[in-house]
Amino acid sequence: MYLDLIRTITPLLLIFMTEECVDIIFIKFNILHADCLKLIISKGLGYAIVAGLCLSNSPDWQDLQQRFYCGVISCYFRFGNFLCHYECVVQLRTGFTIQYVG
Repeated sequence: MYLDLIRTITPLLLIFMTEECVDIIFIKFNILHADCLKLIISKGLGYAIVAGLCLSNSPDWQDLQQRFYCGVISCYFRFGNFLCHYECVVQLRTGFTIQYVG
């Protein structure tokens, strides 16, 4: 039953890891495999950065920002947001991937 579940969710797991890592972590139960952990953390952080950049431009986030941030905190947040977008544009124009930013 466990193997059927793993086979069912394998396409979802392949977003973050290779088939070899799925076998090592979920079939052989070697949770602390260094290469697979590096891969999972790297891809997870890359997707989190992209998701964060997309969320920072949504209107709901801007409304929340206007209600709770004021003064220096607001300037700091806006400057950080600008630098993050600028860094992504520079990296994409020079040919590096977004994971390089992370």
